[in-house]
Amino acid sequence: MSDRSVITISFIAFLLLFAGVGIYSATRKENTTTDYLLADRKVNFWLTALSAFATAHGGLMFTGMIGFTYQVGISAIWLPVGWVVGDTLTWLFVYKRLRIASEEGDYDTVGGFLASHGKGSRAIAVMSALVTLNLTKLGTLTATAIILCIALAGNTNVFALGSLGWSTLGASLGPLLVVRVFRLPLNTSVAIAMMALGIVTSLIWRFGLNLSDNVIETLPAMVATVSLYAIYWGYTAWWKPQKH
Repeated sequence: MSDRSVITISFIAFLLLFAGVGIYSATRKENTTTDYLLADRKVNFWLTALSAFATAHGGLMFTGMIGFTYQVGISAIWLPVGWVVGDTLTWLFVYKRLRIASEEGDYDTVGGFLASHGKGSRAIAVMSALVTLNLTKLGTLTATAIILCIALAGNTNVFALGSLGWSTLGASLGPLLVVRVFRLPLNTSVAIAMMALGIVTSLIWRFGLNLSDNVIETLPAMVATVSLYAIYWGYTAWWKPQKH
């Protein structure tokens, strides 16, 4: 059997497999928002973990990471190390609490959960939705065309642009999500300021200071966002009570 025949048969087999999975899923679905977004919260933990890993580390890991390593060398090893450590810590300390808290309040989206603290919740929901839509839900063809043009026209690689998107998203929503998961005090102004600061710091670090080749923008953006909340927490927990 020729190589071309093997490739053709393999392609058709996988295509049929994917189609079969889609058809089977269609027969099991329920016409509810929770089922569409969260599979009605009935998926086994191992399948959820597999899906999350495949989503986060698909093309970025197997193509972008290889090209990035070829460009910068062995120092690229720190990225997967950081991913493993970060994923492990969040699985141990954050995700279980997030599952419990979101199920208690019947929240189906990250924006809905972040905006669940009461007064001013609509502003937080709108801001988080804008962040999500602008960084990880652009039309596939449009995003691909833009990234390809930038990568071909300049000296910026596709992996760097992809990591910028994830860094900005993580820095703007990640610390805020942790604050909400651990049910720490928060108000609308601080929540919006944390999201905005994460975005601005990431962009300034990469395009203004041009320091991303030394330290990826996720770290300074996270530090800035966490520092802002630490100042607010110190004010509400210590300085403000003493003032009164």
